[in-house]
Amino acid sequence: MTASTSAAPGDPDADGDLTRAGTDTLTVGDLSDAAACWMTRMLQNPLFQRLSPAHLQALFRRMTGIDFAAGEVVVRQGEPGDYCYFIVDGRCEIVHEGRRAPPLLLAELSSGDCFGEDALISDLPRSATVTMRTAGRLMRLSRADFIDLISGPMMLRLNHADAAARIGDDTADWLDVRPKREFDLGHLPGSVNLPLILLRLKCAVLDHRRLQICVCDTGQRSAVAAFVLSQRGFDTAVLDGGLDRLDPALLKRSSGY
Repeated sequence: MTASTSAAPGDPDADGDLTRAGTDTLTVGDLSDAAACWMTRMLQNPLFQRLSPAHLQALFRRMTGIDFAAGEVVVRQGEPGDYCYFIVDGRCEIVHEGRRAPPLLLAELSSGDCFGEDALISDLPRSATVTMRTAGRLMRLSRADFIDLISGPMMLRLNHADAAARIGDDTADWLDVRPKREFDLGHLPGSVNLPLILLRLKCAVLDHRRLQICVCDTGQRSAVAAFVLSQRGFDTAVLDGGLDRLDPALLKRSSGY
């Protein structure tokens, strides 16, 4: 692994800059082909399309470039999270290592994709291991900058009353992202259960036309789910404080418990 703290090929400031076009858009200027490719793909991501030009400018300027070899581990499951990563070139794989089950391949990523945000949002250890399938170059963003520039501006948090009102208007769904064993012990009536670990694999079953109000016990895992779904074009919100703040009488147990 080779870190670069100054401008290098594939870094936003190496060959050009991002510039405003009018008052509310951002365009890729005279950048190298490698830099323009991954930055353009990032800007096409529905999540980043919601950020202001000022936030995007700051986002690209605060990144640092790092080169990785094929087979090198970028982040390891169980370790604390300090950075999120954006792929300039190369390919990565995300694998969850279960205690009693074989490793589960969650996703394969390439130029323009990002990873590592789960631990930054939830403040929990890394939930999967990311390994380079090929040699490549990544850009990384620190936890503080990620929260300041991406997670904070993007996260819509609703209290139970406001969230329930959206459910009552039939414009939103409860999406409970806890494991099934937790869900069965108590959940909001009408909730869809799609555990966070499977969200990237199975989010196609969700309705893009409806607000997905993500739910867990504390709000940590649901914040990660909201971010993951936002990258895939969903409108999302988080039940602020999670189920732990609610009256247990509001929750329903699954049959057989």
